[in-house]
Amino acid sequence: MKLNTPRWWYDRDRRHAPVQRLMLKPVSWIWAAVTARRIARTVPADPGVPVISIGNLTVGGSGKTPVAREVLRLLRAAGIDAQALSRGYGGSLEGPVRVDPAVHTAAEVGDEPLMLALDSPAWIARDRVAGAQAAAATGAQALVLDDAHQNPALKKTLSLIVVDGETRDGEWPFGDGSVFPSGPMREPLKAGLARTDVVVILLPADAPGVDPELVEVFAPLPVFVARLMPAA
Repeated sequence: MKLNTPRWWYDRDRRHAPVQRLMLKPVSWIWAAVTARRIARTVPADPGVPVISIGNLTVGGSGKTPVAREVLRLLRAAGIDAQALSRGYGGSLEGPVRVDPAVHTAAEVGDEPLMLALDSPAWIARDRVAGAQAAAATGAQALVLDDAHQNPALKKTLSLIVVDGETRDGEWPFGDGSVFPSGPMREPLKAGLARTDVVVILLPADAPGVDPELVEVFAPLPVFVARLMPAA
C-alpha cells in the first residue's frame, strides 16, 4: 500500500527525518493552498447521471481501484448500467476513450482502467467532464470515478474515501497529518473529510482487525471495513 513512499511519512510522532520534514514544510503549505483554492473555485458540472467518487486522502495506493471495481459490480448486479471513469494516469491517451482490454495497453490508458474494464465499461479522460458526457451519451446510468476526491470537475452524488487500514509497526495512515511533500496527505484531513460521505477502511486478507482508534478518527461518518482478497 505504501510502496515507493518514504517510510518516515507514516511516523506520526515525528521521530524520523526531522530535517527533511522542516525543509519540505513550506512546499506542503503551498500544495495545500493550491488544492484548496482549486476545489473552492471550481463549479462542478452535472453530467445528468449519479456520480460516485472513489478517492483517498493520501498519495500512493490505498486500494481505491479494487473498491471501485466492487462498487461497479454491485451496481451492475442491481441492473444499473454503471460505467467507470478514470483520468488514465500513466497512459498516453487523453481521451475520452472507452477502454478495450483487447486493444489498449497500460502504456496507452493506464493499468487501473484496464483492470476496471475487465468487468464493466470503463472510460479514460484527462477532462473528466468530457469523459462523463461521453459515457452518458452511450447510455451510462451511473458513473464511478476512480481517484477523484480532489478533482472537483463533476458534481458528486456520493463520495467514498478508501483508507489503508494497516497501523502496525508504529505507523499511521496519515503520519503526523502533514501534506505532501512533508507528509503523505493530499490535503489536510479535516478538509478532505468535510467532502466525504462514506469511509472504507481496507485491510489485507491476513490482518487481525481494524484499529479502533483509526475508526474513531472518522466519526460521525459511516465506516465500512473491507478486506483485499486475491481473485484466484
